[in-house]
Amino acid sequence: MSEIDDKTTGMPLLTCDARTWQPVPNAVTTPLDGVTLHDDGLFRLAMDRHTSYLLTDANVDDMVWRFRKLAGVADPPGEERGWERMFPAHAAQFLIGAGNTLRWGEQSELRTRMNTLIDAIKACRTTDGLLAAPYGSGEEGYSFMLLAHGLVAAASVGHPDAYDLLASWARWYRLRVEEATADNPRSILDFDAEHHSQNYFAVTACMLAYFTPDGTPEDVLTAYQHVLPEWIDVLAARKLEAIWSMPIHPHSAYCYGWLGMLDIYRATGDRRLLDAMQGGWELYRRHWQHPGGTLAICEGGIYPPDTLYLTPMAHTGETCSMVWWARFNHILHQLYPANERYIAEIEKVIYNVGLANQVDGSICYHTNLEGERKAENPYTEEASLIAHTCCEVVGSYLYATLPQYIYSLADDGVYVNLYEPSSITCNIAGQQLHLTMSSRFPFYPEVKLHIHAEQSVRMTLRVRTPGWASTDMPISVNGETVACGQPGIYVALERTWNDGDTVEFVLPMDFRVTGYEGGDQIGEHHRFAILYGPVLMAAVGPLGEEVQLPDFVGKPNHTYLVRIAHDPANPHEWLQSIPNIPLNFAIQGHEHLCLMPYWLANGAFTCYPVIEPM
Repeated sequence: MSEIDDKTTGMPLLTCDARTWQPVPNAVTTPLDGVTLHDDGLFRLAMDRHTSYLLTDANVDDMVWRFRKLAGVADPPGEERGWERMFPAHAAQFLIGAGNTLRWGEQSELRTRMNTLIDAIKACRTTDGLLAAPYGSGEEGYSFMLLAHGLVAAASVGHPDAYDLLASWARWYRLRVEEATADNPRSILDFDAEHHSQNYFAVTACMLAYFTPDGTPEDVLTAYQHVLPEWIDVLAARKLEAIWSMPIHPHSAYCYGWLGMLDIYRATGDRRLLDAMQGGWELYRRHWQHPGGTLAICEGGIYPPDTLYLTPMAHTGETCSMVWWARFNHILHQLYPANERYIAEIEKVIYNVGLANQVDGSICYHTNLEGERKAENPYTEEASLIAHTCCEVVGSYLYATLPQYIYSLADDGVYVNLYEPSSITCNIAGQQLHLTMSSRFPFYPEVKLHIHAEQSVRMTLRVRTPGWASTDMPISVNGETVACGQPGIYVALERTWNDGDTVEFVLPMDFRVTGYEGGDQIGEHHRFAILYGPVLMAAVGPLGEEVQLPDFVGKPNHTYLVRIAHDPANPHEWLQSIPNIPLNFAIQGHEHLCLMPYWLANGAFTCYPVIEPM
């Protein structure tokens, strides 16, 4: 029995008197609109693919079938699809994707279907105005969280009823919690242990509801009832068992609920939640994350610290968990924008999970680190690759919100976080500013910022020097070097900016070769991950001999011996750029293999080849 298990009985819930709340404001804000992606960028391509994906399978009758069934409609039109039996996946996914996509530009078909869907859900309210969850076996909290994200997205682009619908569901859920805790104040945490984690996610839904115009303090108090005080203590203490041996079954999806816990801190100033979340961040980052960013812990297995399983059998790298990991880091960035590491995590998720997991017109469930990148429909025999799994639902959030991560806005200026070709229009010190970024990152390292302003404006432009930079990064303004950024910091360029001013820098990209110390070793051989800047690289070509590994939770497991006969400490000696194909490298003496970004790998590949001299 773990230390946590010893503490799980007889302890009171966390409580917090609303009269003592001291809300914590964000240090920077996220642009909710005003960012334009350029047509030559990877983010634009990913967003366009995602819009096509959303519209491919957006039948409103199917999306609202479960709601109508619960409302007592006999033989409702449409059908139950994919994972709709578990939570309102179809409707939640479309609202999350459509609402957030519309923030960046109007698309009539997305808006029409979004409006029709919300109107149909609204018609399913009970006679007392409440909206019930579409499932009744302990996963209401999960359902509440997913649809809450969708309704907030729809409200952000002007649907007049979306916030009201969210408030009606919050009231329904609050009544359910009151019933469950009438005799035992801990029963909401102990209810239906098999689905405990699904109800725990309601902490995030409650806080989403609170931060809307219809939010109430009761939303926060309900959120508190989903927080285990013993877990908070152990997370804050950075104890490893807080991640892999919890009463809530261990899963990378912990961060689904961690979003809500950070929001409780923002609403109340309760440092217990912040300390715990910072502890959870460090534990994940140090002991359950691959160099490319994938989280190596999931349900259905045993994942001690630093095992870092990488085979598909080991269920590593659920897309949904990684998307909420990016969202979790984004909240931390808004609180602590000078700490570059939070944006670095988001960057890894985008390039090494998000871009990689758009395959065959769908969204991959797992981030497979060897074998093949492919869309999959786990645990079902359905033929369609669009099954509205948890990873497809949550993946929609990432693809539809890509513009919001590029810049952040402070009272005194702009943060440049990512290097995607784009532009932003914003107001600084009461003056409108238009900033354009010219870039072909990550294929090429040169970046140029163009300032457009009708009047001179005094502001601070903060330029991120990434932590992965191989050297310091000189930064010039109007052709003159004015600063030199060190890896892992933001350079603050404070001055009066005029129309036509330019800022230029070259990102110091280079190889980073990291030894693999996880559980899927191949005898005495040494496996390595190779990154170029933030980009996880894949060795593409024949996978070599199959090597048996110890069974994973009773199931046969294997990997492949892909051997590169060189010194891993000196990649420049054996990797040569392939002319006219940026970010593709030939491997000296291994004509059957090449190195390319993982998200571009087609056919057989591994992100963990054996690299050792003959």
